[in-house]
Amino acid sequence: MNNRNDVQEFILKIERNFDVNSWRIYDVRVWPIVRIKLFLAIISKLENFDKHRLSTKISDGKSIFIFFKSILSLPRLLLFFKNLKARKFLFFGYENHRIVFNDSNYNRFFDTIISSVNIKNESYAFDFGSRKYYNVCNSEIFNKLDKLLHTFFQFYKLKLKFFPFSKKTKLDGYAGFINYIKSNNFTSEITCLIEENVLKIQIKDLLINSKFFEKILLKTQPYKVFMLNYYSEKFFALNHACYNIGIDSIDMQHGPQAGTHLAYANWSEVPNKGYELLPKYFWSWDEFSFSSTNNWTITNSHHKSIQYGNPWVDYFVINSNKYSDYQNQDFILYSLQPLSYDKLFPKNIIDIISKSTLKWFFRLHPNQIKDKDNLVKYFEDKGVLHKIDIDKATNDPLPVLLSNCLIHISNYSGCIIEASLLNKFSIILNEIGRDNFNDLINLKKAIYINANELTIEKLQDHIKNNISNFSKKNKLSFHDYFKLIIY
Repeated sequence: MNNRNDVQEFILKIERNFDVNSWRIYDVRVWPIVRIKLFLAIISKLENFDKHRLSTKISDGKSIFIFFKSILSLPRLLLFFKNLKARKFLFFGYENHRIVFNDSNYNRFFDTIISSVNIKNESYAFDFGSRKYYNVCNSEIFNKLDKLLHTFFQFYKLKLKFFPFSKKTKLDGYAGFINYIKSNNFTSEITCLIEENVLKIQIKDLLINSKFFEKILLKTQPYKVFMLNYYSEKFFALNHACYNIGIDSIDMQHGPQAGTHLAYANWSEVPNKGYELLPKYFWSWDEFSFSSTNNWTITNSHHKSIQYGNPWVDYFVINSNKYSDYQNQDFILYSLQPLSYDKLFPKNIIDIISKSTLKWFFRLHPNQIKDKDNLVKYFEDKGVLHKIDIDKATNDPLPVLLSNCLIHISNYSGCIIEASLLNKFSIILNEIGRDNFNDLINLKKAIYINANELTIEKLQDHIKNNISNFSKKNKLSFHDYFKLIIY
């Protein structure tokens, strides 16, 4: 396998040749988890991303210490459930979707909606993550769930010793599928992630987590449940709970959603009543992201695709007059990914920075924040640190940076979509970005130039000829969505 198109064809071939929807563990269809695990693990290996995706995680949960620690946390869990009130809207996110904005810890998608549409009194916001938050936006309706879920998990696991889940499991043909994965040299080491014993443990854990979310849903009786992003361990369980109770779950786009992203695109064998582990609705930012899910949801009676923009971007489009700090500043914005320095900054990129008369803003990926000091030292050694800004580029709102930069550069970041929404031209340096954003390239909203082939002359030409006045269609925004469902 050489690229994501090969990965897509490999997985679609599995869907053609195996009865994937017949595979059930504890009566849960497991193919969505298997498919997405395969996809993420293969691209991790192919593109040298997160090696942790190639490791098997099985919860042990055998520690007596852990259980007794949970006993101490039980009153807090019971108080949490007792205090929950009925709410129309629930928002579930992770810490990596938060930034510091207006001196508060802020979910750039959900807090934007809650505050702008004025639904605070009708909402709850929940988060997962290990970071401690200070001065949380909409703190009156906010709860962190990690410790609460952990306590619930330990006690429910004890309950299962006396009242186990139904053993209804059907995996006809699954052993043949595993042998097929093992027989491929590229995927053989990935088999450990999807072995039957591993899946049984994961589904059991998922069902316990689902019971936790069911208690929240039954107490709050929400109309809509929003999440970022659905294919995480916990949010598979949240979707399962929503499906069982009959509440609409909505996954909000958080990054690139190309036709080769198999968590979203090209599901070829979806049951007509849908998968309980997938959201009912896929909220997309733009028409190209919309098409990645709509090409299969359009024929399904359960899953649907909707397009109501990027709330964070739309907020700044409406309030652009409030953010004028960057006026008369000429700078290039480079949105980074957690790649090696030699891939992000080949010699010719360093040469361009050195020769350029413009300031370069380097926006760190969340996974690079901890590496900032090393990056500063790297640029200092290259003699270009005085031409670079990392702090403002990383901490200031992305829509403000995109609106005011001369041109945007990236490898394959979702910032490329956000740039197009703000009518800003992007130079794409990586083949992954070329494949993911081919539609934007065809529309002349971006161009692919291999990082090793970019020159200062090419850069200057694209800045000079940058078309920043793309045709502006009347697009629906999150305001339109909430007008539709509230009134």
